[in-house]
Amino acid sequence: MNPFLRTLIYGLAGLCVVILAAGITALVMLKNAGVVTPERIRDYLLSPEERGYISAMKARTPEPAVRRETPGLDQEKLLADLAEIAGARHANALVEELRRRKDSLEERERWIEAREAEIRAARTDLARLARQLDAKRVEQDDAERKEKEERARYAQMQADEASRLAVATENEKARYGELAKLYELQKNDAWQTLRKLEPREVARILDVMDAKKAANLLKLAQQDAEYPMAVALHRELMQLQPQAPTAEQVKRLAKLYSFMKPEQILPYLKGSEPQQVADLFAALAEVGASDKDRAALLAALAKDDERRAKQVTDLLKPATAQP
Repeated sequence: MNPFLRTLIYGLAGLCVVILAAGITALVMLKNAGVVTPERIRDYLLSPEERGYISAMKARTPEPAVRRETPGLDQEKLLADLAEIAGARHANALVEELRRRKDSLEERERWIEAREAEIRAARTDLARLARQLDAKRVEQDDAERKEKEERARYAQMQADEASRLAVATENEKARYGELAKLYELQKNDAWQTLRKLEPREVARILDVMDAKKAANLLKLAQQDAEYPMAVALHRELMQLQPQAPTAEQVKRLAKLYSFMKPEQILPYLKGSEPQQVADLFAALAEVGASDKDRAALLAALAKDDERRAKQVTDLLKPATAQP
């Protein structure tokens, strides 16, 4: 702030304080001197009529107080009034008690209605849960029944497979036994024919041949530089498995495939001829595979090779067209 303004403000404030103090001092001095009194100030402020009215009121003589006579009390009426007041109080108390009981009953009724609603909701939930449990139970029973049927079918398939393998093994052993006898009669000359066969066929013949003669042929195999077959013969002899490439074999494969998913069967069909695949589809129908599973397998085959799937479908049409 400007110093001049600050000085001016402080000076004016001090001047006001001095004037106020001087005025108060003058009033005190005038009051002490008797110049200024309350009566003179009142006369100065009031009009002559007001001053005359105040003087007249001061000069008026006092008047006696007005005495009002009270009528006599009726005792019976008083008792009746008291009884009425007491009855009214009792009635009010009864009304209040009834109101409280009504509110309590209404609250109790609301509580009962809420509990009933909860019970109805619980019953609804229990009924829904019971229906769900029944549906689950039916579904579980169906699954168990299907599983039992599947196990029975699988057990029957295993029994049929074991019987078939036993018969095939015996027949194959007999066939290879007859061939082995013929090659035994040829002695060392038999190797000229055996060396041109597959190692697996040679191993099957050697398996049923006389031990000494078979050992002699193995020696010839080791000495044959043109057709080195000794190692392959050893491996085949270590893992001999009977083979039966017949309709029964196709049916056996169909039984095995009936337990597999389409994407699991598809890799085994690669490289197979369309007629072989069609025969497999027919065998699947014979062993009890559902139409849904066969349709899924055909769809997977079409997705992998649409041309071959069409050929298989064309081969299956005559069979499906028959009544």
